[in-house]
Amino acid sequence: MPDILKILVNASLLFGLFPSSQRHALVTPVLKKPHLDPSIPNSYRPISNLSFVSKLLERVVARQLTTHLESNGLIPALQSAYRRNHSTETALLKTCNDALMAADNGIVTLVVLLDYSAAFDTVDHSIMLDLLERRCGLTDDALRWRTSYLHCRSYAIVSGGATSETVELSCGLPQGSSLGPLKFVVYAADLHAVTRHHNVSYTASLTTHNCTGTQPSKMCN
Repeated sequence: MPDILKILVNASLLFGLFPSSQRHALVTPVLKKPHLDPSIPNSYRPISNLSFVSKLLERVVARQLTTHLESNGLIPALQSAYRRNHSTETALLKTCNDALMAADNGIVTLVVLLDYSAAFDTVDHSIMLDLLERRCGLTDDALRWRTSYLHCRSYAIVSGGATSETVELSCGLPQGSSLGPLKFVVYAADLHAVTRHHNVSYTASLTTHNCTGTQPSKMCN
């Protein structure tokens, strides 16, 4: 890494400040699936095109945060996607294996799939910061950096060679970033505690959470 970038990254972490110039994103709408109607806004996924410096800073912090979460057992054990050695395939294998084992024991399995609509866009910044502090134990410069990262973010839509007006974000996480998926995993982790309280097995693959009830009297809502 060039010295100037090292100085920038170290200064950002030392002072707990994410540069304001790196909080703006150019959002490119991408069709979620080829067969969807392109005239309907909900058919698109908003991918944030971020600067190189922004992505570099995020990657450094994401690596540190991942190490902290894993070493302290703060990521649900059955969380798949955006986790080393845990792809969405592991979530599918876990669900199928639980169903097969339940069938062998004569137990009925009920599977409930929760598909969050515009999941990243619904993240409340104040709740996110509270979770990072209360649940993940982040304080001082570490928490200030993440507050700075979420504060005063903005975006503009780029499509067909035209650019929209800049809009400030009061909630949400940028899709296409290194920290966005990791922060959402932390944001949605409490769902694991809810399913465990009701004695329902659970697997998660980022924005889709699969709850498999292996007792007829139990349901996952």
